[in-house]
Amino acid sequence: MRDDGEPDALRHYVALARRGDWLLVGNGDHVVPLCNDLAAGTDIGDAFAVPTFEPDPPIYTPRIWLGVRTGSDATYLGWARRAADGHAHRGLVSAAEFDPGFGVLLTTYEGSAVDVRTSAAPMDIRVKAHDIGALERELWDALPADLRVGGLVVSPKRLRLLSGPAQPTAT
Repeated sequence: MRDDGEPDALRHYVALARRGDWLLVGNGDHVVPLCNDLAAGTDIGDAFAVPTFEPDPPIYTPRIWLGVRTGSDATYLGWARRAADGHAHRGLVSAAEFDPGFGVLLTTYEGSAVDVRTSAAPMDIRVKAHDIGALERELWDALPADLRVGGLVVSPKRLRLLSGPAQPTAT
Protein backbone atom coordinates (compact mmCIF):
# COMPACT_ATOMS: atom_id res chain seq x y z
CA MET A 1 0.00 0.00 0.00
CA ARG A 2 1.04 3.55 -0.62
CA ASP A 3 1.21 6.10 2.19
CA ASP A 4 -2.33 7.23 1.27
CA GLY A 5 -3.69 3.68 1.68
CA GLU A 6 -4.20 3.07 -2.03
CA PRO A 7 -2.85 -0.12 -3.66
CA ASP A 8 0.58 0.25 -5.28
CA ALA A 9 0.60 -1.92 -8.41
CA LEU A 10 4.30 -1.25 -8.95
CA ARG A 11 5.20 -2.99 -5.69
CA HIS A 12 2.29 -5.32 -4.95
CA TYR A 13 1.17 -7.73 -7.65
CA VAL A 14 0.68 -11.41 -8.37
CA ALA A 15 4.11 -12.58 -9.56
CA LEU A 16 3.17 -16.17 -10.43
CA ALA A 17 0.05 -17.39 -12.20
CA ARG A 18 -1.12 -20.75 -13.48
CA ARG A 19 -3.99 -20.93 -15.92
CA GLY A 20 -4.82 -24.02 -17.94
CA ASP A 21 -1.56 -25.47 -19.19
CA TRP A 22 0.44 -22.25 -18.71
CA LEU A 23 2.62 -21.18 -15.78
CA LEU A 24 3.98 -17.62 -15.80
CA VAL A 25 6.21 -15.74 -13.41
CA GLY A 26 7.19 -12.11 -13.77
CA ASN A 27 7.85 -8.79 -12.12
CA GLY A 28 4.61 -6.86 -12.50
CA ASP A 29 0.87 -6.72 -12.92
CA HIS A 30 1.21 -8.04 -16.48
CA VAL A 31 1.61 -11.65 -15.24
CA VAL A 32 -2.06 -12.53 -14.65
CA PRO A 33 -3.52 -10.91 -17.81
CA LEU A 34 -0.77 -12.44 -19.94
CA CYS A 35 -1.33 -15.87 -18.42
CA ASN A 36 -5.10 -15.52 -18.92
CA ASP A 37 -4.62 -14.60 -22.58
CA LEU A 38 -2.27 -17.50 -23.24
CA ALA A 39 -4.58 -19.97 -21.51
CA ALA A 40 -7.45 -18.66 -23.67
CA GLY A 41 -5.44 -19.54 -26.79
CA THR A 42 -4.05 -16.13 -27.74
CA ASP A 43 -0.85 -16.42 -29.78
CA ILE A 44 2.16 -15.76 -27.54
CA GLY A 45 3.42 -12.88 -29.71
CA ASP A 46 0.00 -11.22 -29.77
CA ALA A 47 -0.48 -11.66 -26.02
CA PHE A 48 2.86 -10.02 -25.23
CA ALA A 49 2.23 -7.05 -27.53
CA VAL A 50 0.15 -5.48 -24.74
CA PRO A 51 2.42 -5.07 -21.68
CA THR A 52 4.87 -2.21 -21.62
CA PHE A 53 7.58 -1.01 -19.24
CA GLU A 54 6.56 0.27 -15.83
CA PRO A 55 5.66 3.96 -15.43
CA ASP A 56 8.30 4.62 -12.77
CA PRO A 57 10.62 7.38 -14.00
CA PRO A 58 13.52 7.77 -14.19
CA ILE A 59 14.17 4.01 -14.28
CA TYR A 60 11.14 2.77 -16.25
CA THR A 61 11.55 -0.75 -14.93
CA PRO A 62 11.37 -3.38 -17.68
CA ARG A 63 8.61 -5.92 -17.33
CA ILE A 64 10.00 -9.41 -17.61
CA TRP A 65 8.38 -12.80 -17.56
CA LEU A 66 9.04 -16.48 -17.94
CA GLY A 67 6.39 -18.82 -19.29
CA VAL A 68 6.23 -22.59 -19.42
CA ARG A 69 3.51 -24.56 -21.14
CA THR A 70 2.73 -28.03 -19.85
CA GLY A 71 3.82 -30.67 -22.32
CA SER A 72 6.10 -28.30 -24.21
CA ASP A 73 9.87 -28.50 -24.25
CA ALA A 74 10.12 -24.73 -24.62
CA THR A 75 10.50 -22.09 -21.97
CA TYR A 76 9.62 -18.57 -23.07
CA LEU A 77 11.30 -15.42 -21.84
CA GLY A 78 9.75 -12.06 -22.58
CA TRP A 79 10.60 -8.48 -21.78
CA ALA A 80 9.37 -4.97 -22.51
CA ARG A 81 11.78 -2.15 -21.82
CA ARG A 82 11.82 1.58 -22.50
CA ALA A 83 14.02 2.58 -25.40
CA ALA A 84 15.85 5.91 -25.63
CA ASP A 85 13.06 7.27 -27.83
CA GLY A 86 10.47 6.53 -25.12
CA HIS A 87 8.78 3.66 -26.95
CA ALA A 88 8.53 0.10 -25.66
CA HIS A 89 10.95 -2.40 -27.13
CA ARG A 90 9.78 -5.96 -26.63
CA GLY A 91 11.64 -9.20 -26.92
CA LEU A 92 10.56 -12.80 -26.86
CA VAL A 93 12.85 -15.81 -26.92
CA SER A 94 12.14 -19.49 -26.66
CA ALA A 95 14.65 -21.79 -25.04
CA ALA A 96 14.46 -25.57 -25.17
CA GLU A 97 16.71 -28.10 -23.45
CA PHE A 98 20.14 -26.98 -22.30
CA ASP A 99 23.27 -29.01 -21.89
CA PRO A 100 24.30 -29.31 -18.23
CA GLY A 101 25.95 -26.13 -17.03
CA PHE A 102 24.34 -23.81 -19.59
CA GLY A 103 21.27 -21.58 -19.38
CA VAL A 104 19.70 -18.20 -19.98
CA LEU A 105 19.57 -15.41 -17.39
CA LEU A 106 17.01 -12.60 -17.59
CA THR A 107 17.26 -9.85 -14.98
CA THR A 108 15.49 -6.55 -14.46
CA TYR A 109 18.47 -4.49 -13.33
CA GLU A 110 22.23 -4.47 -13.56
CA GLY A 111 24.87 -2.25 -12.04
CA SER A 112 24.57 -1.36 -8.35
CA ALA A 113 22.14 0.44 -6.06
CA VAL A 114 24.17 3.62 -6.70
CA ASP A 115 24.28 3.13 -10.49
CA VAL A 116 21.07 1.25 -11.36
CA ARG A 117 20.65 0.39 -15.02
CA THR A 118 17.91 -1.67 -16.58
CA SER A 119 18.95 -4.86 -18.31
CA ALA A 120 18.58 -5.02 -22.06
CA ALA A 121 18.07 -8.69 -22.84
CA PRO A 122 18.68 -12.24 -21.62
CA MET A 123 22.24 -13.51 -21.43
CA ASP A 124 23.63 -16.95 -22.10
CA ILE A 125 25.28 -18.21 -18.94
CA ARG A 126 27.47 -21.06 -17.84
CA VAL A 127 27.25 -22.35 -14.28
CA LYS A 128 29.15 -24.82 -12.13
CA ALA A 129 26.10 -26.15 -10.26
CA HIS A 130 24.98 -29.73 -10.85
CA ASP A 131 21.66 -29.67 -8.99
CA ILE A 132 18.84 -27.16 -8.59
CA GLY A 133 19.75 -26.16 -5.02
CA ALA A 134 23.34 -25.40 -5.98
CA LEU A 135 22.07 -23.50 -9.02
CA GLU A 136 19.85 -21.31 -6.85
CA ARG A 137 22.79 -20.48 -4.56
CA GLU A 138 25.20 -19.83 -7.44
CA LEU A 139 22.82 -17.47 -9.24
CA TRP A 140 21.86 -15.64 -6.02
CA ASP A 141 25.50 -15.19 -5.08
CA ALA A 142 26.26 -13.83 -8.57
CA LEU A 143 23.73 -11.00 -8.21
CA PRO A 144 24.97 -7.68 -6.79
CA ALA A 145 24.02 -7.83 -3.09
CA ASP A 146 22.39 -4.39 -3.14
CA LEU A 147 20.12 -5.34 -6.06
CA ARG A 148 18.89 -8.70 -4.79
CA VAL A 149 15.13 -8.78 -4.58
CA GLY A 150 14.09 -12.27 -5.57
CA GLY A 151 14.96 -15.15 -7.79
CA LEU A 152 13.36 -18.23 -9.24
CA VAL A 153 14.87 -21.31 -10.79
CA VAL A 154 12.34 -23.22 -12.89
CA SER A 155 12.65 -26.78 -14.04
CA PRO A 156 10.24 -27.35 -16.95
CA LYS A 157 10.57 -31.12 -16.54
CA ARG A 158 9.44 -30.85 -12.93
CA LEU A 159 6.50 -28.68 -13.96
CA ARG A 160 5.36 -31.36 -16.37
CA LEU A 161 5.42 -33.91 -13.56
CA LEU A 162 3.31 -31.64 -11.38
CA SER A 163 0.81 -30.73 -14.09
CA GLY A 164 -1.30 -33.88 -14.04
CA PRO A 165 -4.06 -34.81 -11.60
CA ALA A 166 -3.09 -34.44 -7.98
CA GLN A 167 -1.51 -37.58 -6.60
CA PRO A 168 -1.72 -38.54 -2.95
CA THR A 169 1.62 -38.41 -1.19
CA ALA A 170 2.82 -40.28 1.85
CA THR A 171 4.21 -38.22 4.68
